[in-house]
Amino acid sequence: MQKSSVRPNYAIESVDNALRLIQVLRDEGTLRLTEASSYLGVANSTAHRLLAMLVYRGFAIRNDDHAYVAGPSIAPSSSAASENRELRMLLYPHLELLSSRVRTTVTLMTRIGVSVRMLSTIEDRYLSRIGDRRGEVFPARSTACGKALLANVSDRTIHSLYRSPAAEQSGDYLEAHEFSELMKELDRVRDNGYATSNAESEPGIGAIGMALRGTEDRVVAAFSVLVPIDEIRGSVPETTLALMRFARTDMIRAFSAA
Repeated sequence: MQKSSVRPNYAIESVDNALRLIQVLRDEGTLRLTEASSYLGVANSTAHRLLAMLVYRGFAIRNDDHAYVAGPSIAPSSSAASENRELRMLLYPHLELLSSRVRTTVTLMTRIGVSVRMLSTIEDRYLSRIGDRRGEVFPARSTACGKALLANVSDRTIHSLYRSPAAEQSGDYLEAHEFSELMKELDRVRDNGYATSNAESEPGIGAIGMALRGTEDRVVAAFSVLVPIDEIRGSVPETTLALMRFARTDMIRAFSAA
């Protein structure tokens, strides 16, 4: 790790500590709260505040094991970058076709812990809504893609993500009534086969999301289409759902043929 040989007279300790954590995430890939606290020589609460800011700015993401991993603001490992690139290239034609059929924006996301990362944004040529958001990170429980992905993990994992001591320490903890509502919503997603969001991650934007299973029946990503808020508040349009199901079938076939 290369660094300046002389510490600046104007060095700001909190900034320096945050940068040191970024370097660890970049070089080692993962970091736990206690490791960050020990490395910096600060209290767990201080380390948590620093890591929370890194998550907020996209430099870190907390995974299912409550470890922090490098976020999209840090160049991902070559293997992760290659995997995401291959996923985008494989699915892009199908997402583009879906976008043209539903005449709105289509997104592709993956999940790490309590967050989802945008891999692709395909906008309808006639109607632009959100712009290219590739690389941005959102709370999984507030997006249609995130809910679709969370619905495909065990209740035990969901509890670990949102009701464990580690979740409380990281700021992801949900109170009993919030957790109960989340679990009810995930049950609805499992029953319906799709998830919805109603301006929960972006003001004025609603979405319908579905999970995608790759080889060995493993959920690898989720895709969503943007819809008017009033359509989410009422009955989800069956035509849109049918087109999404057709697209999902084609994408699953693409996985098998790859």
